[in-house]
Amino acid sequence: MAKFARVIDIDEENQVLLMYSYNTNEDKHETHIITDMDNMQLKITLTFNTEENALNVVNTFSHEQAVKFNQDALKFTTQD
Repeated sequence: MAKFARVIDIDEENQVLLMYSYNTNEDKHETHIITDMDNMQLKITLTFNTEENALNVVNTFSHEQAVKFNQDALKFTTQD
């Protein structure tokens, strides 16, 4: 079976979690991209028609993309 989750370390304190799930109610395959920071969790869910496409994101999401995702999430914590 293919891996359904992957953690990318950004630095000593931050990580991005990529996780595959199947939504039985909507018959959709989902990839969740999650990071925790300060007092919040940012989660984006991407929906696909096939398991292969959803798992492709989990397996190919790069360290650079994870850093960018984390940096963009930080913008939410520093807004006035």
